[in-house]
Amino acid sequence: MFEEAAFRTTIYRFFKNDKIAYIVSCVGFAWMHTGPNPILIVYLPMSIVLTSIYHRRRVLGKVY
Repeated sequence: MFEEAAFRTTIYRFFKNDKIAYIVSCVGFAWMHTGPNPILIVYLPMSIVLTSIYHRRRVLGKVY
């Protein structure tokens, strides 16, 4: 939950432009888990899905 809060809410609040926040959040989340490693390609789609969910809802933790 900490990672989600750090990479979704904090980054979206820091950047005023949603497109930039979306890109930085996706790449930053994937990079944090892999570093400079080719496995980044595996983590990036997952990061895009999680960021897309947050981008649409703007809420963490509510599942219904």
